[in-house]
Amino acid sequence: MKKILKLLPVAIICLSLCACNGNTEDTISKKEYNKTTTEKDNTQEQKDNSKEEPEEVNTQEPVTDDTSSENNNSEGTSPQLSETDLNSQVKVKEYSYVNSIGTTWYFMEFTNNSSVTVSIETNVTAKDKKGKTIGAASGSENAIEAGHTVCILHMFDDAEPESYDYTLSVKEEEYYEPVLSDLSYETSDTGKKVIVSCTNKGEEAAEFVKGTVLFFSGKKLIDHSSAYFTDDDSELKPGNTISKEFNYYGNKKYNKFKIYLTGRR
Repeated sequence: MKKILKLLPVAIICLSLCACNGNTEDTISKKEYNKTTTEKDNTQEQKDNSKEEPEEVNTQEPVTDDTSSENNNSEGTSPQLSETDLNSQVKVKEYSYVNSIGTTWYFMEFTNNSSVTVSIETNVTAKDKKGKTIGAASGSENAIEAGHTVCILHMFDDAEPESYDYTLSVKEEEYYEPVLSDLSYETSDTGKKVIVSCTNKGEEAAEFVKGTVLFFSGKKLIDHSSAYFTDDDSELKPGNTISKEFNYYGNKKYNKFKIYLTGRR
């Protein structure tokens, strides 16, 4: 019995150690399980996030484009080129003549060399030989498309200026759409007048389409004539052609003429 009693504590110790070892292995197993489960959850969450990310990137709120120079004729957009920049990108030519009743006509030819549609306002003062101002006139034109040329005329009654001063305001068009690239024309010259047939090749009506013809003898301007290519709605409908006569009233025979069109939508 004594031998058996002495062995019992040893047996108890062994059992305790085995129990402890079992708990340790069980504890490690749970930690590894928890760690594995956490890693799987994190991996799954990353996968879920990666699936959602392109959808989030591709979903955008509507943006009002206030900076695009391509939409030079959209309502509500702000001009992108400064007035100084646009002034420098518009080429100007000047012509003038005095008709038989003493009225002076002064024309400014504008070529829009910018990349946007512009509107132009002019203010002209006529000067005599001493530099004194003897007349003033203003003009404007809208929806001048990039690459196109228009003509703005000014009239001075009872004045034969020696020179002219002018100021320009050139701005990116904010209110009207251009139509000049939709318009084409054919001419017939009789020597006493020019008949112009203007066609709207576009898909929408063009409004207030106006033609101006300048008559020249060599390089000198000697007369002009203007007319509208419009119906009762002040429009040139899509696919329609309207013809007008531009009469010449000068005394000297002309040998050259220039045609300018304007319009808007």
